[in-house]
Amino acid sequence: MIYLRRLIVALSITLGTSLTATGGGTNTFPTDPEAFTYTPLPSNGSVLVSMSALSPRFEFKTGVSPYAAFRLPELPGRYFIDIVSELDPSTNPAQSHVFYPSVALLSEAFLVMRTTEGAAWRFDLPEFGQTTVAAYRSLVEFDTNGAERYLIVYTQRDAATRALAGAADSGRLTLKITRQAAE
Repeated sequence: MIYLRRLIVALSITLGTSLTATGGGTNTFPTDPEAFTYTPLPSNGSVLVSMSALSPRFEFKTGVSPYAAFRLPELPGRYFIDIVSELDPSTNPAQSHVFYPSVALLSEAFLVMRTTEGAAWRFDLPEFGQTTVAAYRSLVEFDTNGAERYLIVYTQRDAATRALAGAADSGRLTLKITRQAAE
């Protein structure tokens, strides 16, 4: 029990979280990442994620945010995850919104191993068929021989509310997982 309490405190310090659940109405949300529901990622393929008012929320260091949590593939190898957050379609581009994603990779003990920050994301505009919709994207690399076991996608509310036009708590994301062929 003492070990679990220390682990929760260490994670809270690492993520800068308070250990209180957030949410409205009768919904209850996890108070620490160990209690999240983790969806297994495939070894190859895509996963579509829709962030909305119904998504679970957690109080990260950067504020309360909806999140999606995943268990990384267990098949040995090196992987690449292309994470794409699409701008919502709008007839007026000035009114478009986007979920500005951040990613945290956690260990088996739910400790944060690394995160992606704003600089890791690039804005892609549709051109020459490579990108079909305007979106933010980042490529996350990991190896199953390493300590990373979980991936959490969330948004940095402090940055989104201060500096990023069109920031939203909802949006569509695609995670494309590719396993590098053995050499």
